[in-house]
Formats: sequence, structure tokens, C-alpha cells
Amino acid sequence: MLLFLLVLGAAASIYLVRRSGVLSPAAVTSLFATITLLQFWLVVDLRVYPQYVQGFRYVEESYHAVRVQVALYLVVVSLLAVLARQLAERSELGRAKQAMLSGLGLRSFRYSSFGSIKLAPWMYFFVGALVVLLVCHSIFADWALLYEHTVYLMVRDPVSMGMDGTLLGYLHRLVLLVGFVLLGFFSLALFKKDPLLSSLAFIGLLYCFVIAVAFNSRTAALYLAVLALLIFSGGKRARLISVGLGALALATYFAVLIPRRIANTYGINAFLESFGYIGEVGQLALFALYNSFGGGFVVAEALQSPDLYYPIKYKILSFSPFPSLIDGFDDVREQGHRISVFAPYGGLSEALLFGWQYVVFFYTAIFWMLYSLEKGVVRTGNDFLMLALPIILYINSRLYVYPLRQLVRWMFLAVTVSWFFTRYKGRGRKVGRSLYNEAG
Repeated sequence: MLLFLLVLGAAASIYLVRRSGVLSPAAVTSLFATITLLQFWLVVDLRVYPQYVQGFRYVEESYHAVRVQVALYLVVVSLLAVLARQLAERSELGRAKQAMLSGLGLRSFRYSSFGSIKLAPWMYFFVGALVVLLVCHSIFADWALLYEHTVYLMVRDPVSMGMDGTLLGYLHRLVLLVGFVLLGFFSLALFKKDPLLSSLAFIGLLYCFVIAVAFNSRTAALYLAVLALLIFSGGKRARLISVGLGALALATYFAVLIPRRIANTYGINAFLESFGYIGEVGQLALFALYNSFGGGFVVAEALQSPDLYYPIKYKILSFSPFPSLIDGFDDVREQGHRISVFAPYGGLSEALLFGWQYVVFFYTAIFWMLYSLEKGVVRTGNDFLMLALPIILYINSRLYVYPLRQLVRWMFLAVTVSWFFTRYKGRGRKVGRSLYNEAG
């Protein structure tokens, strides 16, 4: 049964890659689910490097009893991705002309897709405002703690940084999200060769990168990886830069993970010292692989911890896209649970612990997000795909290993971006009709 589900998930991924390209939202989501399931199967059934499964209460033998349930929950995500893509195509162009959309994604991905987007005055104001907020954050931040601290996740808490209950405290919680917003504007300004907007966005993005490093967050590497993907199709020189960024992203990824495995300190200093261990690339690569796709183990933990108590307010607000300043989530934040200091329960795991109705909400949110993103891709092609790619990669990197509340915010952002972009472009269904007529 487990092998059948693995094959089913792989088939869904192959179908989506062939249908819509490897970088499409649905394909990325299905691939992440399939790789997560594959890794779980390698450890539980084939006993491949189980020592890299760290931070969990149960030995891997206990995972064997729930492995089919884990596989089933992960495969559902891939099937939802297939359904979202199919419905998006049919709603835009009609069943008879779906074949002409085949290949959106990597095969027709061009950096020149930004050519039809015009820079507007509000972009300068918006990016400038974000940079001003980040400057204020840098003034009040405790740089001694950011440079070095001994308690994992300590500096992510605004209380530790002396910013609790202030606007900067909420900015501190969202600073990594701000980095992804600035990443999109930086890529756009870089292609448009606008020195002012690109400089502003780069300054803000660089600061967010430093904060991500201080957090020992994989987001630092994800910034570089996404930027490398975005500029890869920009010509020969751009490809060389992209390869360099990709290599730097890989080194950064190892460097932010090493303190969790080897060092006793965290922060910017630990990140810099970690480069001395990169020579152990084989062991580090295995650790990075199991760290990145450990969602199957997290789901297995949840299936074996059914009696954990969550207040109803915590459950409901976990699906709220609003900041704590508005919905009051801070009042119940401490009533959540973690597997260990290093391992939180992920979105799917929390939904399982909340109850079956919340699992339905979780899957509904995934489908709604994927359907909205795929409609954006079908309507506007690679223009939208380039802006949506950072969001969908970030969501999938956290889908099974980070709490629901973080994911719902990003899913809401993805839907909002899709809605705004398709209307900002002013093309809507007219594109679909023109393509339909052209194909006919």
C-alpha cells in the first residue's frame, strides 16, 4: 500500500511537470510532497541513514505503524495539485484548447517576461517605506544577541529583542516575509535597469538576509536560490551570475544548518564559523536533505500524539491571516506544542492534532491557493509565474514542518498576489479568448 501511494504521488508529479512545467505552483507542490514521502519511505522501510532523524521523541520503529497514513495524507496534496491545475485550465480556455498551455514553467521561462510590467510611482514609495521600517528595526535591534546567542530561536522572539508590543515587534516577526517582497521588486528593478528602485530594494533585501542568518534560518539560502532561478534566463552573463548565486545558496544552506548539529552557539558569528565545516560536504548534504524533507516524520509524530490539548481559540486563530495585533493570537501563542526545541509541529501535523474538520480546512486552503495561482499562470503566463515563484517555494519549504498560522498567512498572500496581479495587468479572460481564437 505504501509503495502504491508513493507511485501515485510520483505519477501526479510527473504529469504536472509535463503538463505545466517544473516551476509551476502545482508541480512544485506535488514534487515537494513526493520527495517528502520518498524520504520517509527510505528511512522507515529501507533504513537509509535513520541517524539523521533528530529531535523527535519516537524511534523510527514506531513510524512503521503509521507509515501508510502518513503517505495517504501527503499524496492527497499531490492529487489536489492535479485537480487545481485541471480546473484552472478549464475555467480559462476551455477543455479543447488545454494542450496549448503545456510547457508553462521552466521550458518557456524567460526573464524578459518582466518586459510587460511597468514601474509605477507607488512601487518606489512602498519599497522606500519598507526600507525606512527596516532602518528603524536596525536601530533598536540587540546586535549583541543577533551576533551570538546560545538558545535556539531566542532572537526570533520580539521580547528577547526588547521590541514586544510595538510596531517594530510585529515587523520583527515578519522581517523574513518583507525580504521576499523586496526580492520580487529587486528582480523587477534589475531587469528594468532602474538604479533607484534596485538600490532601495537591494539595501532592504541585504538587511533581511543578515537577519535570516542571525536567525540561522534556511530562508537566507532560499533568498539566494530564488534570485538565481529568476535571473537564470536573462542571457549568458546572467546565467553565470545565477550559477554563482546557486553555489552561494548551497553554501549558505549548509552554514545555517551546521550550528543546529555541531555548534553550541547561534547567530551571525556561528554562521561565519560554520563555513569551516563545509569540507564535510557528504555528511552535511545528507543532514540537509533530511532536515529539508522531514515533514513525513513530523506527521508521524502527530499521529502518535493524539491527546495533545489545544484551546479552541488557538485552533481558530491558526487559520487567521491577520497579525496578532488584530486577532490577539499572542494571548494563546504559548499554548501550542512542539516536538522538541528544534522541531515544531508542521501545518498538516497541527491540523491532525486539532481534529478532522481542521484537516479539511487545511486541504481546502491548499487547493484554494493552488487554484488561484494556477489561474494566474494560465491567464498571464510567465509574468505572474516569476512573481509567484518565491512565494510558492517558501510555502512548500514550510508546508509540513512549520505551524499552520505561518502557512495560512503565506497562502493568503499568494491568493492576494494572484488576484491583484491579474487585475493590475488588465488582461483577464481577454487573454484566454485571444489565445483560444489564435489556436483555433
